[in-house]
Amino acid sequence: MSTQTVNSTAPRDGAPGATGDEVITLDQSTGRELARYRAAGPEQVGTAVQGARTAAGPWWDLGFDGRAVRLRAWRREIARGGEDLAALIRAENGKSLEDGRAEVLSVLGHLTFVLDNVERVLGRRAVPAPAASPNQRAWVEYLPYGVVGVIGPWNFPLGTPGAIVIHALAAGNAVILKPSPVTLESACGWPGPGGRPYLTCPTPSRPSSASPPPARTSPPAWTRSRSPAASARAGRWPRTAPRA
Repeated sequence: MSTQTVNSTAPRDGAPGATGDEVITLDQSTGRELARYRAAGPEQVGTAVQGARTAAGPWWDLGFDGRAVRLRAWRREIARGGEDLAALIRAENGKSLEDGRAEVLSVLGHLTFVLDNVERVLGRRAVPAPAASPNQRAWVEYLPYGVVGVIGPWNFPLGTPGAIVIHALAAGNAVILKPSPVTLESACGWPGPGGRPYLTCPTPSRPSSASPPPARTSPPAWTRSRSPAASARAGRWPRTAPRA
């Protein structure tokens, strides 16, 4: 019978570091360390939730049109950075680049759907008033929950939580996203203004021996399909944006 020696001190993907206050992610193609993230405790989670509650009111007050301007801008940024995001999913998750692109396309599809349908489905609509109250008006209106919590999986780090995050934001909620410790940057690295992440996420630290982040590449053809006029219609990036 053969035996195998396992080095129990080697970092495991998504496992706490030696001090217990950080999480380590690995490049699935090389096994080398990708990044380390400081783990959040109850105090940090409470602060994040309180920040989301503070942002929820102004985000709802923007109305469907105001939120649509920002969501269109976000869709444009995700499309521009789609190839980089797909490469990041490949590194952290280990799936093919084509499957990473499919997750990006899924997110873009959800954004397009909510932009086309959210006000029709959730907007205020008038209903007949009782005959005994001809001087009154009646309507049905859907109000947001306020703060929505989303737990993301490792196997579809962008597509699965992305659908929930997008629909919750479009409906007027603020969002707290807890990604899988295996794919932290894939879930949090959604492109935002100037190439910065759109979501409020922990900042990774990369030791000198770690694998570098996936190289930036030229956008694939499907991200270059928007005409200058269409990009202009999508609106400029707002000075402030909702933080999930």
